[in-house]
Amino acid sequence: MRGGTVTGSRSLHDPHSAALLSNGAGRVVSPYGLTDWPGALELLGTNGPADSIHRVRQAEARTSGDPDARAPDDGTVAHCTHLLAGYGPGRENVQKPGSTRPYSPP
Repeated sequence: MRGGTVTGSRSLHDPHSAALLSNGAGRVVSPYGLTDWPGALELLGTNGPADSIHRVRQAEARTSGDPDARAPDDGTVAHCTHLLAGYGPGRENVQKPGSTRPYSPP
């Protein structure tokens, strides 16, 4: 998607991770189709951001002679892991990581 923003939301019971990808890093999904969005998150969790960006760079190199080839773009990933499990309605007594007192959401 050129010049656009991809956003989405999903109801999750206990999220374990989340990621933000720049348009260059997001090329792992579109336009190169190396994986889908859930697969991109799994790839980040298994191999880390450097591997995802490396895969994009390989795809860019393979298509560099094509008339529709895209120039390499930034490859930035923020991958957040170990999110607070159990946060949400009815879970007011979950402990915050590193705390000895129960956590009460604001």
